[in-house]
Amino acid sequence: MRSNRFEEKQQMRSRAIVVAAVFASALVSGGWLMQAGYAGTAVNPTARARLFNEVLTRVERSFVDTVDEDDLYRKAVDGLLLELHDPHSVYLPPDRLAKLNESTTGRYAGVGIQMDVRDGSITVVTPLPGTPAQRAGIVTGDRVVEIDGRSTRGWTADEAIKALRGTPGSVVHVVVERPGSPTRLP
Repeated sequence: MRSNRFEEKQQMRSRAIVVAAVFASALVSGGWLMQAGYAGTAVNPTARARLFNEVLTRVERSFVDTVDEDDLYRKAVDGLLLELHDPHSVYLPPDRLAKLNESTTGRYAGVGIQMDVRDGSITVVTPLPGTPAQRAGIVTGDRVVEIDGRSTRGWTADEAIKALRGTPGSVVHVVVERPGSPTRLP
């Protein structure tokens, strides 16, 4: 019986030591995490950036395939914004931001047509009221075949829009073909 009690006391002491060790470990680890900046609201931006860069470095060193660092950064930004669950929060690369700024600031002018590619040709969908295109007699269905002496064959609608866009008052020479008409209209 004495040996049973002795063994029980030994087991209790062992358990107490293990519990104390786990508790001490938790205290030390928690302190280290707080000092490192990983404790909830106490996180500082530098620690977050360090964490991201450390993960990125480990991926670059250890990942089996090669990775494009710029692509990973872009995807990280996209993921961050996606977590906001806000369809209006997006990152625009500089080239797309420049296009957006151009289209929303009003510092450009066009001839005033909506167009699309139809049957391989830049085709007028509609001339806008009160614009140079309407005043020149351009109508729905006209095909834009030349812009400033360059053939538009094989162009996308975006290429044509870019070629027709300029500063207010600038001049652009457009040649159109009208279905059913034997001549081109300058």
